[in-house]
Amino acid sequence: MTDTNKLMHTYNRIPVDFVRGEGSWLFDTEGNKYLDAISGIAVCALGHSHPGFIKAVQEQMATLVHTSNLYSVPLQEKLAEKLCEASGMDRVFFCNSGAEGNEAQIKLAACSATAKALRCLALSPWKAPFMVAPWVH
Repeated sequence: MTDTNKLMHTYNRIPVDFVRGEGSWLFDTEGNKYLDAISGIAVCALGHSHPGFIKAVQEQMATLVHTSNLYSVPLQEKLAEKLCEASGMDRVFFCNSGAEGNEAQIKLAACSATAKALRCLALSPWKAPFMVAPWVH
């Protein structure tokens, strides 16, 4: 048997073809009903085909689909304010993927470590001029 599927074999796929969803339920090509306990690996946590969600997405799509973080995004700024108020944090970071989130986490950890190292050097009786930290270039 020839494999005609052009998808990379990164998952051991279960042989079921979902064609639609309603709330937390998925339906396959045979009409069988399944509880979506995986939520599209957390992508569809709000469920499928909720009328309020569909309306909100349609309205947004009719207005503006996407703008880069390189520009001011008023609704994003409004959401950031609400998240800061709710979390007690000073700032938030919006990203599009786990890879972007991991990159930010690594950079923030490095910045935090560097800032701590700078404070330690400032308090140290030994201060080398212009020395930040050995790992910072």
